[in-house]
Amino acid sequence: MEIFGAIYGTYINLLEPWLLRNKKYFNGIVFNQIVFDDNYKLNNNIDNCNIINKKIMDYGYNNLYSYGTTDHIRLIEIIKLLEKNIIGINIDIDTIFFKSIIPIINLDYDFIISRAEADNKAWPQDCSEKIGFGACSGFYIAKPKSLDLMKYLLNSMQNNTYNSYTDQETIMRIFSSGNIIWQDKIDKVDNIEYTNKIGKFNDINICVLDFNIFHRSIP
Repeated sequence: MEIFGAIYGTYINLLEPWLLRNKKYFNGIVFNQIVFDDNYKLNNNIDNCNIINKKIMDYGYNNLYSYGTTDHIRLIEIIKLLEKNIIGINIDIDTIFFKSIIPIINLDYDFIISRAEADNKAWPQDCSEKIGFGACSGFYIAKPKSLDLMKYLLNSMQNNTYNSYTDQETIMRIFSSGNIIWQDKIDKVDNIEYTNKIGKFNDINICVLDFNIFHRSIP
């Protein structure tokens, strides 16, 4: 399994301090960070961390600063992993960890994503009002069986199928489309019971994590 992210601008300055703080919770999982800065490199040697210097044109895009472009880039790389039968993980660098992510990865679902705060008022609100909760794309785990869902997500973003260019809004529009039946399911993580939201996209099992497993704001 591997982690993939993509950053530019002022976020780049946050990367190394964030890695030094959080990397131990990745348990040796390879962390790949695409950086849209030809000159950037880490000051410290951090095990299992790859800095990949790229230009936006390398991916066939023209405008790095269009909101959502980095969503596309990291998803393109995650799809490449899934096609090699490798689990792909996205982690935004505003996320702070206190425990290993392995127990979450080991949950028996094909696509696992963090819950957004605000429940039925989560952005986009017209979607969360339909299903009673929101998903947050700042942390998700895509296992090889989710490949078709990830390809559908990328295609929908690129073609503006749901009138959205970003991953989080597109995910929410897929989740609230009426094609997925959601239900509560109790799962154990670190021997503690949590209530996750469970649904199915074709034969792909989706889990939106209990907010108490993975906070998207300061607890």
